[in-house]
Amino acid sequence: TFLPCACHDRLVTGRKTMLSELPIDILHDVLACADGRSIIRCCSVCRAWKALIESSVELTYLVELFADGLVSCPSADSMAQRRPYERLEQLRRYRRAWQSLTCTSCTRFSISGHARAYDLVDGVYAQHDTWPLTDFTTIALPTAERESRASTFPDVGVQSLDFAIDPTQDLVVFLWRGQDSANLDCRLMSTLAPHPLAALDTLSLGLRQQSFQRIFLQIADDAVGLLYRIQPLAETLRLVIFNWRTAVLLVDLSGPQLPRFTSDFSLISPRSFLLGTMTEVREGTNVHRGGIGEIRIFSFRGDSPAQPEHATTLLLPEVDVNRSLDRMVIHSGPYLANPPQDALFYKPNEKRICSVSLLYDRFEAYTLYIHHQFLAGFLPPAARPPIAVVPWKQWGPGNSRMMKGRHMLWLRSPANLLLESLLTVLPRYVHGERVVCPVDAVSPRVVQVLDFGLTPKRYCDPEMCPGVNTEVHIGTSVIPRVNHVFKSDVATSLPFRRSFRELDEEHTLFMIDQDRLIGVNESVDTLTVYTF
Repeated sequence: TFLPCACHDRLVTGRKTMLSELPIDILHDVLACADGRSIIRCCSVCRAWKALIESSVELTYLVELFADGLVSCPSADSMAQRRPYERLEQLRRYRRAWQSLTCTSCTRFSISGHARAYDLVDGVYAQHDTWPLTDFTTIALPTAERESRASTFPDVGVQSLDFAIDPTQDLVVFLWRGQDSANLDCRLMSTLAPHPLAALDTLSLGLRQQSFQRIFLQIADDAVGLLYRIQPLAETLRLVIFNWRTAVLLVDLSGPQLPRFTSDFSLISPRSFLLGTMTEVREGTNVHRGGIGEIRIFSFRGDSPAQPEHATTLLLPEVDVNRSLDRMVIHSGPYLANPPQDALFYKPNEKRICSVSLLYDRFEAYTLYIHHQFLAGFLPPAARPPIAVVPWKQWGPGNSRMMKGRHMLWLRSPANLLLESLLTVLPRYVHGERVVCPVDAVSPRVVQVLDFGLTPKRYCDPEMCPGVNTEVHIGTSVIPRVNHVFKSDVATSLPFRRSFRELDEEHTLFMIDQDRLIGVNESVDTLTVYTF
């Protein structure tokens, strides 16, 4: 690399060179190493810097990535060869497509209607059947750059109860039960061979005479977590978290170690998790569920077994007299260990929204949305001053958005469908800061997307797009006390954009990932993939 003479002279003499004294091409290369936020701040330094930034397609691209909460994908080698203006134009097309819900292609895939479990992570749809065969199928869904790829393994070798995947690690974890143990097989998605990074092919934990019901299985990088009920007629649960690479059991909680009325669990990072719980009410010797929901935030070590650190408890709104919270379901988009393949940009793990579905008295449903960045603020190393319990009014109104209804209510399910099935039937309706959900039960052709990562209006006015309706909510919304669920009005103000439009087909449920909406038909044998 050759330096201009002026820069070379300063290096020889030892005099420090101010950034403003650098030649314009070198200054440009320096700014190109900064993030979008820093580049925006540099516009305030002087007119010359502002003019340089505004005239540079490469710097504009970095600013636009920041505006959308995206980062460049280092693994996209072929796309990295594109010229800066091509990358910028693709980003703008991507933004316009999502704001207007205008897909670039629509593809249909036939799937088995007998799936025991399914998952959608990083553009890969996977499902596992246990009848009549124990087969495992993956479909790498199409993108603008490549066609779809499907593979099926006719026999997994075990009667799996559930599975979880992370395509960025080529990892699938199958959960199955032995005679006296629960077992987690860590395998390669591509071949189903044992994963070479796993210290043990199978992670096991003793069950003794325990039940094994209401299973929640999740992966976050090197952590795999499992929550299940250990007594069939009681709300007694067990939570275990393994480091699957070292085969170390990091967390093992049950009985009095877990809150009595724990409803759900979510790994929000490889070293932290949430518990959705309900408060306890004691009347003499009896203990029953209270009406107030709680979000408990924990951190844990990744190298050896230890009691998790309880960071804080966030209280949900108080309920009215004789009202109670029956169930909480916590759902976030998948945590990716590595950047996705074949993508020009992506949402980093910290840019995710957490959806908390709440069911009061079996029929009154609400959904609460919270940014992961807010929850992570209670965790080390940059934790806020420790607070054992945070009342709703101290955190909720300014850091969340509550809406009436939940994504599961619209499913046309039989009237006698079990409550647990109704509340756990719809995974992967959240990705990054977007949520896909229905408008109402009588509009099966209408899809709705909530975006909690608001993008400035720069190149597209989606309100002008035919067939799409868009609303931007930046003010406070109120759920009034007159609904007789909450003790007082519930006000929340987390900004979001709501877009909805009518599709050509009816769908029973939707899923979402970075580049797609996936609709599933009523007979659950066809996926319709809308690519953006």
